[in-house]
This record gives sequence, structure tokens and C-alpha cells, in this order.
Amino acid sequence: MTETTTSLVIGAEIDGAIGRKAAVVASAEVAGHAADKGHESRPPEIPSALDWLATARFAQREYYPFDLTAFNPKTGRTVTIPVRFSIADAIHTYQNQFFTLLLVALTAAILGRRLKRASLRQPGRFQALVELFIEGFRNLVCGVLGEKNGRRYLPYLGSLFLFILLSNLMGLVPFFRSPTSVYQTTFALGVCTFLYVQFTALRRQGPLRYIYHMAGEPRGEGVFMKIFMWGIGVFLLLPLHVLGELIKPISLSLRLFGNILGEDILLGVFAMLGLSLVGLFGLKEPLVGFPLQVPFFFLALLTSVVQALVFALLSMVYFLMVLPHDEEAYR
Repeated sequence: MTETTTSLVIGAEIDGAIGRKAAVVASAEVAGHAADKGHESRPPEIPSALDWLATARFAQREYYPFDLTAFNPKTGRTVTIPVRFSIADAIHTYQNQFFTLLLVALTAAILGRRLKRASLRQPGRFQALVELFIEGFRNLVCGVLGEKNGRRYLPYLGSLFLFILLSNLMGLVPFFRSPTSVYQTTFALGVCTFLYVQFTALRRQGPLRYIYHMAGEPRGEGVFMKIFMWGIGVFLLLPLHVLGELIKPISLSLRLFGNILGEDILLGVFAMLGLSLVGLFGLKEPLVGFPLQVPFFFLALLTSVVQALVFALLSMVYFLMVLPHDEEAYR
């Protein structure tokens, strides 16, 4: 084996070791253990069922299904790189996607089964609760966007609010994890809103009118004043507005991600503290500690609802800003 091959294999082994140690450290911190030196630290979140599964021996077993060959132009030799795979690495990589799909599947199954029994003449309690929720959210959306536009964008905004709310609350269920505590999920939601808003702006205003709006709608009396206003609009306001539009999905995602991750860390810290207090009585590896995190569950319930509502409200405002500003649009 050449020197280049050895360095590449060692680098791959180090990367795999770091990924495996992350799961061990997360469980050890929550359980009140001291992490070994050289382990990668993580926030003290309450581990999910998949996190515990990743610490098992069979999950950390490495498999080498095949090798990749690559030509190194510097040495003029062909390098063989073994492909490494383990269940623990797959869990760390795709855990968030798994819980997202699980949430969508469970919600679709429950709503689909319940709504099959829906009746206009004899509505049940579940149907009445769903109708009450939809009616209240519809009044909120129509109050911001108007009746016509509110009915048009209600399906997207309602789906967005429901998905974020259930994702936030999912982290409070034992052995589950909140998909919105990972930045990739919140950024994807922000990008969805950004693309839909830009599509709405181009469709409702037209490309020229949209650019004119982004330039600040420059106007002025006289040739000199018009040239001056257009110069400010094109060279100053237009770049600032474009930058502001690009920042919107980032601000949306960071706000949601930071608050939900903060909830998880807060619950994890107090769960770790409860385990540490039990350890003072002589138990070296306690499985259950004092429930110090229980009062913060109520705070997490409130902030989960608030963050979902804030994300939906800001999305409504972004739609409102690009819709035609005339009386007919709000009827």
C-alpha cells in the first residue's frame, strides 16, 4: 500500500471514529458520565431512541462493501480507497430525515383515517376540533392577506404551520427528536417560503413591475430628478432589496432553529442535572433521575406554538409585501 493510500485510509478512519464518538458523548453527557479525552463534545440534549441504538456494538460495526479506485496525478499511481459503512454513521447522517418522514406518515395516517368518518350531519369531536382549528387559522390568514388572497395561500400556510408545530412538539415525546432542531430542516422550510414568495411576486406583478418595485418605484418631477431617483433606485435600493430578500429565508430558519435547539438543550441540561443528583446517593450509572426538566416542558409547549405561529405570520407578511397594493387585492 502506498503512502498516499495509507494517509487516505487513516483519514477515513479518523472521520468515522469522530462520528461514532459523537453518539457516545451525547449519551454519556445525559447519563451524567464524564466524556473521555479526545471525544467530540455535543450539546447536552436528551438522546432519541436512534441515538441509543447508535451506541450498540452491532451499530458501530464497520462494513466494507466495496473499494473505490482513483488516479493520483501527482504520483502517477492508482489509489484504492475502501468504502466504509456502519449503522451508527447512517443514524447520525439520516436521523433527522427519518423523524421528518415519520412525522408526515403518522399525521397523514391519523388524519386520513379520522376524516374518512367525517360527516356534515353528525360531526364528531375530532372533526369539530379540526374545523375549529382550520376556521381560526383561516380568519388569521384572511385578516392579514384579505379574503381572496387568504383563501389562495391558506393551504400552504396552514400546512407550514401544522408541520412546524408538530415538529416542535415531537422533540418533547420520549425517544423522539424534533426535526426543527436541525438547521437543514428549518433552512429548507425558509427556502420553500422564499421560492413561493418570489414566484408569487413574478406572477402577480410581472418581471418589469417586480424589478421596478425592488428599485423603490423611483419617481420625480423633471428630467434631472428622474435620472437622480432612478440612479439611487438601481444602484442603491435594488441591491439592498435583493440582499434583503436573500436574507429572509436565513433569518426565518435561524430563528426557528435557535429557539427549538435551545429548548432541547435546556431540557437536556436539567435531565443531566437530575441524573447527577441521583448519582450523589451512590448510584454509579442511574437510569432515572430527579425529573427537574418537567417544569420546562410547559415552557417548551408554549414556545413551540409561538415559534410555529411566528414562522407562519412572517411568511404571510412576505406574501403581503409582494402582492399588488390595490383595493381589489384585499377583497
